[in-house]
Amino acid sequence: MRRWLRANVELVATKKGMIAALALAVQTSSELYAYSLDRLTKAVGTLLHRAVAAGEIRADVSAEDLLRALIGMCYLHEQPGWQSTVLRLMDVFIDGLRIRPDAVRKASPARRGTKKSVKPVRKR
Repeated sequence: MRRWLRANVELVATKKGMIAALALAVQTSSELYAYSLDRLTKAVGTLLHRAVAAGEIRADVSAEDLLRALIGMCYLHEQPGWQSTVLRLMDVFIDGLRIRPDAVRKASPARRGTKKSVKPVRKR
C-alpha cells in the first residue's frame, strides 16, 4: 500500500499536464467520473482489505478515506518542494494506520470491560 501511494505521488509529479487534462475531462462527464472513481475505489479497497487481513493496518479506514488523503496531500503540487513534503506526510499517514501491539493488548477482551475511574478536574 505504501508503494502504491508513493507511486501515485510520483505520477502526479511527472504527469502534471496529463492530470490537468483528465481533471477537465472528468468535470465535463459525470459518467466518466463515476466509472473511474468506482474502479479506483475498488482497487484501493482490495489493497486495504489485504492489509487489514494481514493485521497490518486498522480496519476503520475506507478506500474513500485513503483516496481523500492522497488527493488532499497532492493538491498543492505546483508548490516548490511539495513532493518531498507529501512523501514524508504519506509515511506519517501510513504509520498512523498501523496496528501496534500495545493497541491490540488494550483492546483485548480481558481489558475491554475494565474502566479506570477518572476524577473530574474542578475549576477554581
